[in-house]
Amino acid sequence: MRLFKQISLLLISPALVIGCIKSQSPIELPSIATEKHIDIPLYKLSIIPPDASFKVSNFSTQIYSENYSCYFNFSIYNKSIGEILTQLNESGNIESVIETKQELLISNNVMHGKIIEWTFENYIGWDSTHTWFFLLGDSSNTYSVDIKYPEKNHAFLGGKILQSLSSIVYNYKSKKDPFAISSFSFDLTSTPLQFAGVSYGMLMFSLNGEIPTSSSETFLTIISFPGFIEENERERYAKDRIKESYTELIELNPVIKGSLNGFEVNGKNREDYSLLYNMILFDSDRFIAISGVAENYTDEFIELFRSLNNTFKLK
Repeated sequence: MRLFKQISLLLISPALVIGCIKSQSPIELPSIATEKHIDIPLYKLSIIPPDASFKVSNFSTQIYSENYSCYFNFSIYNKSIGEILTQLNESGNIESVIETKQELLISNNVMHGKIIEWTFENYIGWDSTHTWFFLLGDSSNTYSVDIKYPEKNHAFLGGKILQSLSSIVYNYKSKKDPFAISSFSFDLTSTPLQFAGVSYGMLMFSLNGEIPTSSSETFLTIISFPGFIEENERERYAKDRIKESYTELIELNPVIKGSLNGFEVNGKNREDYSLLYNMILFDSDRFIAISGVAENYTDEFIELFRSLNNTFKLK
């Protein structure tokens, strides 16, 4: 399924399959946040941004600077750091890596991990890209930060990036609430779907509470995009999201959720007959996309996704 492949590419990075120079002793991460830190609540993390040009966006799962075309993408995996390293090493996606710069060990009072710096080619139109990958975990959870910016900006940004990553605080006493900083909520007691984690701004739900690792698994994602779409263009936009995934449009229904309106769109993949479910809600300055993927196009899976979507409420 094309959608799952797109999500998988976001979840798997090639960085760790490359041999690199290791530091002699771990960088000790701080245990207490200062007034300079900003919180990333969904991940129980706090970080000092590289400078004042960095802003928080998209469920507070990303910080970015338009000045540097630099993005910090935060993710969490319900797997041990050893499992994540094994998965990355087995991914085999190393073709575009140009050079690995360094590998630094990190630790705090409860977790350990790595910071990896490398360059690779051909990312969103840039001739070459400088990237940092931060992994911090224990026997049950792993937190990651993936950073990208054009190589031309590295000379004046690289040192600030390492300093920022070295400032990360893990707030282990915080409660993980996927809707703590969102403008909406769901009733998770009314659905078999469980909160699995967040990756690249997407809230992710699955039947086993883990981020999916194969296209045969059933999962649902939620993401909010800034932007405005004219009312007379919204139905076409909803249909195009299905068609872009090589999927045949099967059903389209208008929906209203409080002050938001939109469309529920169901499609069937022409190649493997899998289900792609979408509910798109439009606001004056943003739209919310809720997308579900299941192995087969059946009423049972459609009702599964609706069991969560029917409880959507604006705060």
